[in-house]
Amino acid sequence: MGDTGPDPKDARTPAEFVAAMRRLRSWADLSYRQLERRAEDAGDVLPRATTSAALARTDLPREELLIAFVRACGGSAATVEAWVDARRRLAMREPAGAGDSGAADGPRPNSTYAATASNDLTASHTAAALGAKTAPDTDRTGRRRTLRMTAAGAGIAAALLALIAAWPSGKTDDKPTAAPPSPGNSGSRPPAGAAPQPGSTPRADSASATPASTGMPESGWVRMHPANSSSLCITEGRERNGRTHREIAVQRPCTEALQPRVYLESLGDQTYRIQWHHPRIGKGCLGVDEALVEGAQLMSPGDCTDAPGLKYRLEPSAGGYRLRPLDSDQCIGILPPRTGGAEAIQAECTGTEDQAFRFSPAATP
Repeated sequence: MGDTGPDPKDARTPAEFVAAMRRLRSWADLSYRQLERRAEDAGDVLPRATTSAALARTDLPREELLIAFVRACGGSAATVEAWVDARRRLAMREPAGAGDSGAADGPRPNSTYAATASNDLTASHTAAALGAKTAPDTDRTGRRRTLRMTAAGAGIAAALLALIAAWPSGKTDDKPTAAPPSPGNSGSRPPAGAAPQPGSTPRADSASATPASTGMPESGWVRMHPANSSSLCITEGRERNGRTHREIAVQRPCTEALQPRVYLESLGDQTYRIQWHHPRIGKGCLGVDEALVEGAQLMSPGDCTDAPGLKYRLEPSAGGYRLRPLDSDQCIGILPPRTGGAEAIQAECTGTEDQAFRFSPAATP
């Protein structure tokens, strides 16, 4: 590390590159808020929540984010060029299909979970199992396409229908139960708020649930609704403008929200993680995305870590709960027009009902 901060050429992997970015911020001695303001003064866009999320991950950031970040840290044109060159060098080494976040497909999936979900997306929400063709979708070149059922597709549809028939309906009055022991600790009691393992049956354990007397939701399997509509659920979907081909969080009719299953994990002190459990992909956690739309940030699932951007403080508001990510002073809401398929976003807090959510008990898988 010299007069211009850490040398990005020393990074041999994307994880080391992001670690170097964290060292650069420490070297510049700037808070996320200061970085955001300095970037704005330079004509760049660098939301502090986006920066925090990017520095908490282990994959390469988008090039435009990197440029704004290095400039905000005080980097000269030559320093910015050095960082961009180092990023491009590492990007060329990534496996085929990892992609560059500047590609036509938009921001790259932010984790192993998201990368898998982007390719799977569960047969377009099992539409192939419910009709003769799937809903129109957008491919990686931005062209509209319609996938028609084939003989092989019909066989897949039959299998999916059988799976749906066997799947719990989600209509239950049972209280969500707590988490089982994690693998490797068989027979031991799970810690409070421990995450359930995909495919396992959570067992009753009052120590891991938030006491109902506090008025806060308990840990357990839930459906997450906008506070003003019990018929809509937060689930997987894609951007309505068709600019990307990856999984994000949207609101859809609950009858279409078959998966992923949602587990609300209480961490204490009104703080929660929102886990998504997919029968094929596994467990992910809902967090703030790098992508911007109409001045707000999208939400998408990623690998579950201890990053503050994956944790939310729940505050009673507008007949439900306001969700505030721990790494920002903003709130989670729904992007207008708030129809089926509307995207979940992080934006400035307004205190209105479009930024409030409710959690209803769901069947234990």
